[in-house]
Amino acid sequence: MKTIWTIILITTSFIMFGQTTDALTKDEELIIDYIEVAPSFPGGQEGLKKYLDKNFKWTQEQTTVNGKVFVEFWIEKNGEIKDAKVIRGLSETCDKEALRLVTEMPKWTPAKQKEKPIRTRMVLPIKFEL
Repeated sequence: MKTIWTIILITTSFIMFGQTTDALTKDEELIIDYIEVAPSFPGGQEGLKKYLDKNFKWTQEQTTVNGKVFVEFWIEKNGEIKDAKVIRGLSETCDKEALRLVTEMPKWTPAKQKEKPIRTRMVLPIKFEL
């Protein structure tokens, strides 16, 4: 009797963990906690810093707020930026500038999982200081 229960338990665990992404419908997306290859801005971190420095149009006269604006956005499989939104802001002018910087970014190199491009959510802090 113990042998039968052991066989049933082993078979059931294979069924529960044996599902693949093929089971997903077209509208569903697999959520992955660990990404094999992270997305990257053209030129890497240094390229992102240069882009932000060159395109930053906020001036001290606009507001006297110091801090960071956190912008959430998606990097699509083709590298385009989509659905950017401020998730933690400072002021209306800072939030608008941070959102503009992100939405006008060039295409990123998308993240990869099993050597295939995947859609990835990013959060980018943009610093405002006098």
